[in-house]
Amino acid sequence: MVDGSVGLVAAGRHRSPAVPEVEQLGPRLRELRGAHRLLDTMNDYGTLKPIADPIPADRQAAKRHYGVHPYFTRRPFNVVRTYVLHYSREGDRVLDPFGGSGVTAIEAFLENRIGIQNDINPLANFIAKGIADLSKGNHTDYVAAFESIRDRSQRGLRDIEGKSDEDVRQTGGFRGRFEIHAEDIDDLPGRIEPVDYIFTDPPYGGHISYLDLSTLWNVWNGKPPTKKARERELIVGGDLDLSEDVYVKRLEESIRTCFALLKPGRWLSVVFQHWSVPYFDAILTGAASVGGDLRAAISQIGDPIWSMHKKKGNQSVLAGEMILTFLKTDKPKTLEIARPFDVAAAVSRILDESANGTIYGEYLFNRIVINAWQSGALGSLDISRTAFADLMEQHGWTYEETAHRWRRHAAQQTLLGAL
Repeated sequence: MVDGSVGLVAAGRHRSPAVPEVEQLGPRLRELRGAHRLLDTMNDYGTLKPIADPIPADRQAAKRHYGVHPYFTRRPFNVVRTYVLHYSREGDRVLDPFGGSGVTAIEAFLENRIGIQNDINPLANFIAKGIADLSKGNHTDYVAAFESIRDRSQRGLRDIEGKSDEDVRQTGGFRGRFEIHAEDIDDLPGRIEPVDYIFTDPPYGGHISYLDLSTLWNVWNGKPPTKKARERELIVGGDLDLSEDVYVKRLEESIRTCFALLKPGRWLSVVFQHWSVPYFDAILTGAASVGGDLRAAISQIGDPIWSMHKKKGNQSVLAGEMILTFLKTDKPKTLEIARPFDVAAAVSRILDESANGTIYGEYLFNRIVINAWQSGALGSLDISRTAFADLMEQHGWTYEETAHRWRRHAAQQTLLGAL
């Protein structure tokens, strides 16, 4: 069984206030940095309490650099940054073995860590390097930036005047670095030193064929992927018609490899969302088999960007994501997965917990997956998109097309309110 403290909560819709990014994130980030000054003296990552709440996505505040070029399924920078700050400290090595356009490694680098980017897609690494290189300003750039906020930055301006470009970048003991690798994840052990934290977002089965969709850009850039890279891409389908069985096997192997790359007593966060229960089983079983103890399962939903994605299939499309966070222990586990599981009873129980009569389908599905896992019954969980929708309707819930969520029927809501 996983740790009984595992929680799963959901984010609601969020509108960011019209203030600069630093002001929006400042109090939370100052709190996290302060906590890690204490952690420096404790030298014990295992005492960290897992992040227990969803983090509303702020996709626009960093558009000045992440807006340089679009990329598939880019994670909100502020969510990634909060996880990096919470589970690592300055000078640590932070890896994303499925790095995409580099949000994890870039945020780690900007927060005075060694950000390690790895992706087999040349386009992904090209974009990531381009964004990271934006940090390489010269002395004139720094002076101009500080002059624009002179009233609040007089002390900082005096500190950098007269210093060389390198001195400016190193002010305050900055140790951040940005590394790029283009290895298949199975080849990473032995190529890089063990890392202190991993935040990664592995491909979701057959949703996106990254290399196929990047062909034009990679050819234009003079860096087409190798045949080996195409054959080893962790997807289902694509031009090479890669099989789902191989994907599930390699997904589990990749999770085990992540833990092999991670130092003992450190943390790993995996972002994932899919209807396929075997995909979740591959992640959870792979982690448990090498000592990964599931400590938190956070459902990040309610992101306004859903509206475009959800229009493709409404309630049949899972948007948002679940962030599964594990602590690397020295206690591998073989867990039972074949116990019986009553899906209808689980759905009914979770729906009864809804105080306002609304619920996101993604949140409900994620809760069911974690409940089945905790009950040793994930292998028995079998529910299709259609069956899921039928269950909701049988319990008196209707899907709201515009809000992308389920709502309890008004008559039932009134009756419950009167009890």
